Amino acid sequence: MSEASVRAWFAANAPDIAIIDQGVSTATVLEAAQALGVEPARIAKTLSLRVGDTVVLVCARGDARLSPSTQGTPYPHGMPPYRVELS
Repeated sequence: MSEASVRAWFAANAPDIAIIDQGVSTATVLEAAQALGVEPARIAKTLSLRVGDTVVLVCARGDARLSPSTQGTPYPHGMPPYRVELS
């Protein structure tokens, strides 16, 4: 998803929501924390995971880690599977 497509979607579907551009990369938790002047734990990151046939979005603090599973079939594009426990 490109920045242009995101801007176009918001302009068409949610014009009242402002897009804030920090002027520097915020692609990683560390870059976002530095740009905003906060510690990495204060950054929220969203991870999209497939659990069986279900897609799950997980919102976690920036310094949280998921451990790669040693079992399972690799995802497309070489992404390793992750073990996720839902409660």
